[in-house]
Amino acid sequence: MDGMHGQTDHKEKISDNVWQINEFSRKVDVHYNTIDRWFVRLEKNGIHYVNRVQPSDKKVYDQLDYEIALYIKEYRDKGWMLDPIFETLPNEFDLRPFPEGEEVSSTKIFDSSAAFKEMEEKIIANLKDEIVDQARLQVKQEFQQSFNELIEMKEQILKSLPEPEDKAAVREKRFVEAVTFHRVRAELEKEAAAEWAKKSENERTKRVGIFFKTEDTAKRADYIKDYVNEKYEERLKEKFDL
Repeated sequence: MDGMHGQTDHKEKISDNVWQINEFSRKVDVHYNTIDRWFVRLEKNGIHYVNRVQPSDKKVYDQLDYEIALYIKEYRDKGWMLDPIFETLPNEFDLRPFPEGEEVSSTKIFDSSAAFKEMEEKIIANLKDEIVDQARLQVKQEFQQSFNELIEMKEQILKSLPEPEDKAAVREKRFVEAVTFHRVRAELEKEAAAEWAKKSENERTKRVGIFFKTEDTAKRADYIKDYVNEKYEERLKEKFDL
């Protein structure tokens, strides 16, 4: 293994650059329960002591603890067991001894209220993280559902709309319609004129003076107009197959 990873004077006052367990675990990028187990075990084995702040007796972690945690993480990732890693720590770090009068024992009596408070804070922090994650997941799912509904609604609207027509095709269609309208009217006027011609002379003519008769053009025009108006709509339906 490499040489000394970090040196620190444990006899000095606690540095301002310290972290509580949750912030420290995020810095190391290891779950705080795992971090806590590592350092509890180091203390139980009398290897390394974690500083506390008073009067709460809450653990705080400094740069030395950070380097030790990274070291443990590195060799855990390589597949090492904890005991062999812990055995190498005295050769790699200037470990922090226990304060004077502090017993090194797995049966050490802790301040129950402080321990309970620290445990409570860990649980609350964990619950907060879980609630935030759950809320984010729920918002993401609701957003995705709303987005999918909008996409589906858009597709339904597009399906209900008529297909867009080509401008050239529209112009051609209108031209054909105009020609058809004109032809239908011309056909009906021709038919009306033929029907008018079949009428008797008395119906078609009017007397001019005593001896002369002439075609009643006004009457003829009215007849043709009425004939066209009567049959125009039906004839258009026939032409357009309606």
